[in-house]
Amino acid sequence: MKVVHSHKFSAPLLLITALVIVGDSQAIAQRSRNFTVRAGEIIEVRMEDTISTRTARRGQTFQTSVLEPVNSTDGTLLIPRGAIIYGRIVAFQTPRNRGRPGTLDVTFFSIKFPNGRRVAMNGSLSSSEEDDEGQVSGSSVSRRKVLFVGSSGGAVIGAIAGGGSGAVAGGLIGATGALLGSRFTSGSHAEVSRNTEFGIYLNRNLSLPAYR
Repeated sequence: MKVVHSHKFSAPLLLITALVIVGDSQAIAQRSRNFTVRAGEIIEVRMEDTISTRTARRGQTFQTSVLEPVNSTDGTLLIPRGAIIYGRIVAFQTPRNRGRPGTLDVTFFSIKFPNGRRVAMNGSLSSSEEDDEGQVSGSSVSRRKVLFVGSSGGAVIGAIAGGGSGAVAGGLIGATGALLGSRFTSGSHAEVSRNTEFGIYLNRNLSLPAYR
């Protein structure tokens, strides 16, 4: 004789099971959801290498580390402090005697997260300005090419009004928007030392999940 065993579930047990399923579904949805870091965001970083017009090669890569985490508008962590952003030298100009200082033209192309995940990005050097409330604005980046430029005290960030990559054209403009003039030394190399801090301007939207 075949015996059929019946299983009876109480209402509270069914309710708990349903809540667990709903909770798991919400957690999965949260993990799979992507957030947008919009173009124009400035990511604060610190150099982990040293680059210089003395030794520069076109295509040479270098590393920076993120200083301030990047969050979504609802506070979700997207890029943690310590994430590595990779940069590349796309052009450079050695200094000229009694002429213009050396310049380094760089771009930023990839983020490596502490959990090992890597994501492509498109970023450039930021000539960020602070407004009256101390907030950073990168609007000037869209109008000018930004380079590391040689000076008597080491490389500073300078912007140019136009011209080809690696060439300084027009007046040199610094992070405050003022002409730098005397801050530059004719014939000086551009050298960005390890631990130098600056901003990276995000050229395109970046789609990222919450960092885990």
